[in-house]
Amino acid sequence: MSKMQNLHLLNRLWLSSAIVLLGVLAGYLVGRQSILFATSSRLADYADRLLQHEEDIGDEILATLT
Repeated sequence: MSKMQNLHLLNRLWLSSAIVLLGVLAGYLVGRQSILFATSSRLADYADRLLQHEEDIGDEILATLT
């Protein structure tokens, strides 16, 4: 009977370790996606600001030439 209890305890240990590992992996993936989304949003905002700056400079050049 003691061998069966040890085997059951070992199985529970493996199962809990696997669940914890899957939780850590899921947390890592969700965090990574969140960071990528935030970075993408910031880059899009920066690109919009650069485009607006380029348009302002173009308008100034045209005004200077005319």
